[in-house]
Amino acid sequence: MLLQIQLNLLSPRRGSSWCVRRRYSDFAKLAKAIRAASREDPEFAKALQEGSTRPAKESVKKVLQWLPPKTVAPCVKAAFLTKRQEALAKFTEEALSLPAVMKLGEVRSFLDLPPVHVEDASK
Repeated sequence: MLLQIQLNLLSPRRGSSWCVRRRYSDFAKLAKAIRAASREDPEFAKALQEGSTRPAKESVKKVLQWLPPKTVAPCVKAAFLTKRQEALAKFTEEALSLPAVMKLGEVRSFLDLPPVHVEDASK
């Protein structure tokens, strides 16, 4: 089942708002990429801390707490789907509020944005 998330970001190519339609598994892969980058990439962990008073691990925890758990059987009840969509929107909003996360290739692909070029990465 595809979930639609409305994004409100400033992007020179997209304007300030657009929608993405993704499966739950896409959100789970995004969470996995953020978690892996925070553990395996010291530069990413350092960038997460820039402008923040909290450690990188805490920033990632704050984002990941919004990812709802996977269900074993699909549930099509309206209340469940609404709650799940709201949680995924919050997860996405929290993740994208961190500039370091916006530079991850997996995140940019998830958002249908072009990759950050090396010379753009310092911006």
